[in-house]
Amino acid sequence: MELFFLACGGAGMTGKKKLPIGIDIFEKMDREEFYYVDKTGMIEDLIQNRSEVNLFTRPRRFGKSLNMSMMKAFFEIGASPALFKGLKISERKELCEKYMGQFPVISISLKSVEGLDFEAAKKALKDILGEEAGRFYFLTQSSKLTNEEIESYKALLRVGETGDFLMSDTAMEKALLRLSLLLHKHYDKQVILLIDEYDVPLDKAFQYGYYDEMVSLLRNMFGNALKTNPNLYFAVEQPTSKGMKLLQLLNERKDKSGIVYCSTRKNVEEICDLLLSRGLPATRYHAGLDPDERRENQDDFLYDRKTIMVATNAFGMGIDKSNVSFVIHYNMPKNMESYYQEAGRAGRDGQPADCILLYSGQDVRMAEFLIERSHEAEDETIDEATRQQLIARDRERLRQMTFYCTTTECLRHYILRYFGENSPLSCGHCSSCDTNFEEVDATMDARKILSCVYRLDERGRAFGKTVVSAILTGSKNEKITQFHLDTLSTYNIMPDSTAVYVRRLIDMLLERGYLIADPDRMNVLVLARTGNALMRGRGEFRVKLPKEKKPAAAKQYAALAEDVDEKLFDALRDVRTRLAARAGVPPYVIFSNATLADMAAKQPSSEFDLLSVRGVGDAKARRYGKEFLAAIQKYRDENLGK
Repeated sequence: MELFFLACGGAGMTGKKKLPIGIDIFEKMDREEFYYVDKTGMIEDLIQNRSEVNLFTRPRRFGKSLNMSMMKAFFEIGASPALFKGLKISERKELCEKYMGQFPVISISLKSVEGLDFEAAKKALKDILGEEAGRFYFLTQSSKLTNEEIESYKALLRVGETGDFLMSDTAMEKALLRLSLLLHKHYDKQVILLIDEYDVPLDKAFQYGYYDEMVSLLRNMFGNALKTNPNLYFAVEQPTSKGMKLLQLLNERKDKSGIVYCSTRKNVEEICDLLLSRGLPATRYHAGLDPDERRENQDDFLYDRKTIMVATNAFGMGIDKSNVSFVIHYNMPKNMESYYQEAGRAGRDGQPADCILLYSGQDVRMAEFLIERSHEAEDETIDEATRQQLIARDRERLRQMTFYCTTTECLRHYILRYFGENSPLSCGHCSSCDTNFEEVDATMDARKILSCVYRLDERGRAFGKTVVSAILTGSKNEKITQFHLDTLSTYNIMPDSTAVYVRRLIDMLLERGYLIADPDRMNVLVLARTGNALMRGRGEFRVKLPKEKKPAAAKQYAALAEDVDEKLFDALRDVRTRLAARAGVPPYVIFSNATLADMAAKQPSSEFDLLSVRGVGDAKARRYGKEFLAAIQKYRDENLGK
């Protein structure tokens, strides 16, 4: 089943004809008596440029509700061609024959969903859903539906003695999904879903103090009705160098169209410059650009003159480019809602598409900063208590987003569960499902981490996961010595573990509620009650980790060096010595021996290939790349065929 979804948000002339004020039903529009601006051209535009979901936002008095009614009158089975006689759409005879009257249509308006409390608003919504469901009573006699399916439909129609609909909250949230499935099965046709005034319930809920409850309800209802695109491949990666990883991903997707989302305008400029310097067909979009430039860059992307759009979240609303085959988030979005919407811009042509998120701990700190800043200039009508509630809400959404980036469970399952939808525990088509995990008992390591947080608290100290992992692995960095953290009893009690492994365990402890990241103190770690119990020996902590573990970096390079031609290695070392002398720095500042060994083994032939060498980032590749590449090429020329 495929849904075709339209949503509208909502709230002259002189002559002999009357203005159609208050008329929002297309069938009641008497064009001989009332003025009517022919907007049926929207139907053709919608068909030719359609996506699964379309959002119409226009000023008041634009006639949104009337246009929604027009869509229903055109598409719904049993449509009357006479209603469109003389209008623009009637000139497109082939289009009318193919689409007019060909679809079952579900059409609701949420303009009356309001109330002084959440229960009253739910009652109003149940009434609307029940009334719409009643239009399809013929389903009770359908030979294509099972008895169970017919009973599930009747459950939407049951009313009490007072005439109120008795459907459960669960049935209400799944009503649109249920109707869509049943109509699709009955007609064997795609279903069109029209939702008008979708924003009214949210506005009323905010006024009367039940905004979060209404957001959750509508999210579940729309999430159930609008199924996730099965063609999308979801992946989260935590690369050492985001720039290098991005270039790799784009190199693997040559000639494909996609969007790279960044959290700030500065990031957009830097990343766009990086891609252009590598000869990639990129352009940019953010609110700080001149409107003419934004328009030109947008058109370059839409018409495939540039295949890569680097943008903030300001780009995308109202953009329907069907051949977007990848969406890469260079920075983690602030919440799942934003990520879901932005990722959904890929794969609209029905072809497989990738949604990749490049995650780092810095993303969390940047998102926290943006949340704080976004609420600094709140409308003066919002009191301080409400402002703090909004900040707390956004912080919780960020926490859920962070858990998505660090989870080992199926990413598609995580997304759908967040939006209140049931789904299989494994989709078999995301980076988590594609990774071979094994479940291990990490109880002892978890207790060591929790104990470290506890010992810090005893000293009146608190730090984030970076410092805590440094303490546990025996780091001697400046902060460790500055605060005498090497005197803690938990210092270096995990000497055989990497800081990456410890931070991953900390993420899992946070996700399961054993630790708390205090947002009011720069996300320092705080021991939760359940964490205290686990630390003291009550319970166990089992985790999933990649089954095929890579050897430690030092061992990799040692093994690598055995296969490296000493002549090339020495040549690269000579280049390093020369560059170090020129810069007045020790040679290891340029590159380590391990990096030179990897470079000698891989023998990169371009600056892009150089980024695959461990220890080579964007800046060093640009600064030193030409001289090292020249040395490698010279080695090849002299030793080719020997």
